[in-house]
Amino acid sequence: MTMIKYCLILFLLLFAQTWSSPSVLLTSDRHVTAWNFVNYRFRLTNTSSSPILNPEINYYAAPAQLDAHVDFSSDLNPVTTSVEQANQYTVVKFSLHGLLFPGDSVEIQCRIYSVGYLMEWNSSNDWSYQKNTEVYEPNHYMTVYDASHNILWGFDPLNGNINASDVVLWTDRESNFVINRYDGDTTETVSAGRFWMLKDSPVSPKERDLLAARGVVKYSGGVYQGKTLALFRSETEVKKAMLDSLVAGFYNTVPVNDTAVVEIEYYQDSLYEDSSKIDMEIYCWPDVSVDGCVEEVAACGGDDIGVARGFLIAKVRKDSLQCLSHNINIDGLVVQHELPVTSSAIDRDAVNISELQNSTAWQAALQMDRATKEWLSGVEYTGEGIVVGVYDIGVDFRHPDFKEYIFSDSTFVREMTNDDFFGSNKPESRRARSSHGTNVAGILGGNGNNSAQFAYRGIAPKVHFFSERTLVAK
Repeated sequence: MTMIKYCLILFLLLFAQTWSSPSVLLTSDRHVTAWNFVNYRFRLTNTSSSPILNPEINYYAAPAQLDAHVDFSSDLNPVTTSVEQANQYTVVKFSLHGLLFPGDSVEIQCRIYSVGYLMEWNSSNDWSYQKNTEVYEPNHYMTVYDASHNILWGFDPLNGNINASDVVLWTDRESNFVINRYDGDTTETVSAGRFWMLKDSPVSPKERDLLAARGVVKYSGGVYQGKTLALFRSETEVKKAMLDSLVAGFYNTVPVNDTAVVEIEYYQDSLYEDSSKIDMEIYCWPDVSVDGCVEEVAACGGDDIGVARGFLIAKVRKDSLQCLSHNINIDGLVVQHELPVTSSAIDRDAVNISELQNSTAWQAALQMDRATKEWLSGVEYTGEGIVVGVYDIGVDFRHPDFKEYIFSDSTFVREMTNDDFFGSNKPESRRARSSHGTNVAGILGGNGNNSAQFAYRGIAPKVHFFSERTLVAK
């Protein structure tokens, strides 16, 4: 009977979860914090209708030499720990061995500590750090994965995976925090200045005008965690109840933390030059005019200021970087980096694409009437076998330059095929009657079907395409 029950459980794990997504609740309590360790209590509950095999809790710390020890676990099966260095994080893993049944909970008391007794460690810099102490509360900045590495809970900073209920997990310049849906409290206000608005649907022109009439001006928009995210500015305090009354699907607002120091993105050798000035990319907030942004940069000692698409390029004195990073009208700073000349013969050759595409096979193909599936097949430097992703506003695949003829009146569109895609559930390309995305794709891999002797072809005319529409929110 025990074996039958085990086989039934195994069947549920292998097959039932294909249609039932397991979910969990993870709460944590930062119990004791010292100069080189922190004690946490975790409570993991299976809130789904399916058992979960070998759940794993991940804690993301700032880079440090750490180790962990489990002092107590309510589970009969062992809980093991491991530590990995991954990009800019130290990941502390707590692996549960066995099944967590529906409705069951596991409590773990553990200690995360610095390796070496005299090594100081400040856990408040950690991604997963719980700000409150001596209280159990949901910690969305830790993650829970199952045995198949499906994320069941939290926000993974390494790959951007998120599994959360109706909450938004926000990461700002200085901290992480959870945003809940506005509860209708008529006393809540938004301070004067810049703020983000989250809502369930895009901001309509009517909503934009109604808000503008009340001094709340929209400057940019995008998508964040499945919700519309828009940047607004108001010169006076705004009541959230007013926003809720004017905007359909209003979720909540987040003040822009523009007083925090802007982190400067450096390359390792960015400041190697013996020069008193370095080249910078400078991004002002969208509500700052181009002229206003130029004035801000000039006031901080910037010279040779040029206007690019969406940002400025300037030479800035090294001793002026602090001035820029503390400026509330500046949103981003990047030190420009000049790549060294390549020493690879292949890389040098690839620059001369017109010479490489001048072989006998190329010349014969360019004399054909139109591009077929066999056209340039097996020839070098065509992009054959490669999928190129075009993340823009869509590609118009009706254009002849993205097609290859199979028969006299039958064509094949060079979109990503099932054979090109590794895995299941191949995504479909986003098609659109868009000139910009179509032009980009044409430069990359149009085959010139629409021009004599394929004169107006792209760099790699045999590539396949995947197209997706993208919006930058922040």
